[in-house]
Amino acid sequence: MTQSSPKPPLAASILPIDVPSLSMVSGPIPVPPIKAGRTAFVIVDMQLYAASRDHGLGVVIRDRGMEEAFRYYYDEIDRITPVIAELLAASRAAGIEVIHVITEGRTADGRDLGRESKKRKVDTPKNAPTSRILTPLAPLDDEIVIAKTVSGGFAGTGLDMTLRSLGIETLIMTGVATNQCVENTVRAASNLGYDVILIEDGCATYNPEWQRYSLESMADQFASVCKGADVVAAIGAMT
Repeated sequence: MTQSSPKPPLAASILPIDVPSLSMVSGPIPVPPIKAGRTAFVIVDMQLYAASRDHGLGVVIRDRGMEEAFRYYYDEIDRITPVIAELLAASRAAGIEVIHVITEGRTADGRDLGRESKKRKVDTPKNAPTSRILTPLAPLDDEIVIAKTVSGGFAGTGLDMTLRSLGIETLIMTGVATNQCVENTVRAASNLGYDVILIEDGCATYNPEWQRYSLESMADQFASVCKGADVVAAIGAMT
């Protein structure tokens, strides 16, 4: 009986080792293992307000005649949504905890939304239609949905306590916008002691320059940046 060869470990897809960086000095961040009961899949702001051409921010952009300027962003959302959906299916099949993070107030008029959200005219009061998560990524009945009122997923929410109660050590993270809500959540997670795997092709922002800079910056200090297909394979090989 022949033994199958062991699968190679999950590898990072972005390694900022050829530019002046901490990675150049001491090497890249070690890619954390994906373990049952110790890993959560976190999806940030893939809701109608931030991720749909036809709702929320998309309507404002259309009404102001800015659709062409934002074509890249919404095309990228079209591209990343199937990647996130595949990771979501793999996580569910493997018993990995799924957590959806959305921007939503706790009041009907949104008066409790954070000052940074108000300055950016974010319109997601309690139970707003624009809080609904995109259909391909919609949560199952027992999946956790965390509502935040600022850009980051940890400030002012129960996310950290929830993760610790679940025994989570590693976060697989996706969503929008890469250099804003996603990066804020990644940095906070790292500061709080979590290992983070950020999906390179599972997050998007408004232009390619910001996308690349944000990914490289996070790869140098806060997260292992990996391809979605590689993480799906690693989940499938999880023991």
